[in-house]
Amino acid sequence: MKLGDLVKRARNYGKATGPLKPIEALMTVDQNQWTWQVVDRDVLDRLSHRLVFQSDAGMRREILMTEGLETAMGAASMIVELDGGCVLIETLEP
Repeated sequence: MKLGDLVKRARNYGKATGPLKPIEALMTVDQNQWTWQVVDRDVLDRLSHRLVFQSDAGMRREILMTEGLETAMGAASMIVELDGGCVLIETLEP
């Protein structure tokens, strides 16, 4: 039931934000093959915030980057609900 509510909320949030432009990973690894990919420069220029996961041991790991504070806050909220822990939102340098 909890997972169903989470999926429903994620779908509603997705509908409210409108169409999104996917950002491909810089590198994907499938067994022994590594594939490098490039992100469109226009997409990179619009990114404004970085989400960083901080573990209880103090280790930091960058999770993703977003366009706009509202999107960053929504993503951080979902990550915290799923995993607990602490997610930091940092502004990207212009």
